Amino acid sequence: MEETIGKLRRKEGTWMDWGAWCQELQKSGLTAQAIFEQTGFEPVHQNQLTVAYQVYQGIVESLSPGVLDYLTAKGSEILYELRILPQPDRVASLGLVIQMGLNKEDTRLLAKAVKEFSTVNPPPQFTNHPGDAVAYQAWKACQNLTDLAQRTQLISRGLRYAYSEGARKQIEQLLVASPTPVAAPRLPIYRLDAEEQMPRIFPLAGRLPLTIPTWSSIPLIEAVPPFAMVSYEGSQAWISLPGWKVVQDVEDGIVLLADTESLLTYSGQEIPSSFPDRPEEILLLIDRANRQWEQGAFFVVAEGEQIYLRAFGAKPEVKLWGRLMLVLRQPRILEDTIGADPWILEE
Repeated sequence: MEETIGKLRRKEGTWMDWGAWCQELQKSGLTAQAIFEQTGFEPVHQNQLTVAYQVYQGIVESLSPGVLDYLTAKGSEILYELRILPQPDRVASLGLVIQMGLNKEDTRLLAKAVKEFSTVNPPPQFTNHPGDAVAYQAWKACQNLTDLAQRTQLISRGLRYAYSEGARKQIEQLLVASPTPVAAPRLPIYRLDAEEQMPRIFPLAGRLPLTIPTWSSIPLIEAVPPFAMVSYEGSQAWISLPGWKVVQDVEDGIVLLADTESLLTYSGQEIPSSFPDRPEEILLLIDRANRQWEQGAFFVVAEGEQIYLRAFGAKPEVKLWGRLMLVLRQPRILEDTIGADPWILEE
């Protein structure tokens, strides 16, 4: 290990030796940081060398002596960019890199084009050659592109890389074709014209019966204009109600779930159920900020630990916890049935 570290520190051998030695040291248990501290090879450089060396090992038997000489001189950056390709594409792309004298950035764009080309169904004029992959990418990008400078740049790139005659002709057709600008679709714009169109969101306190501690634990919710956005951190159930005036007038709203039986138990008021065999679910909207007694209204009061709804003929001595603003019944079953089965009307 010490001998290998010394070779790296003195930068003996080629980049392929460096990649092999870095890989050897990492397999022996040294971290990239430890190797850097002892050799001067930064972790990012180590990664490039070891990856490029692994790519080199996979294709070395398919390379000609001239290509091997080229890679020995300056191959680590090129092979690192080809890592995203399968082995056959690496060999073909490497040949184009050497033929065209591509740099690291050009090689990265080439590898990206070749990888994307394998996932599409291009016109038959484009072959599987890496040069045609870049030409296809340029040809595709020119479709419906109206900016003259960008089209000129892409066409030039396509002609530079095109390998087959078919691909070249496809690119050349762009020189005489005038793209038809595609008009942007109309935005689906709506405006809120009335408060009734703006629903309100209220926290759900729970279901009757309910205790005062549970009631008091529900936080005050502030709706942020202009779209009544509600922000809350924590576990909380919510219910949205239409923006009727009685709903909009609520200052500190809270919702309770009940049914026709529990409403009778905790308010003394009876609402006939829409169902012959079971209670009907209902919803109660309470304004906790509205605690000023008013004749003809129902208020939340505490009897023991439980919440009740009571109306008072005179100002009561007990504490009022909020005013009942709305009792909401569920949609009529008859209306739902008619909507689903229009033939009922005919009978």
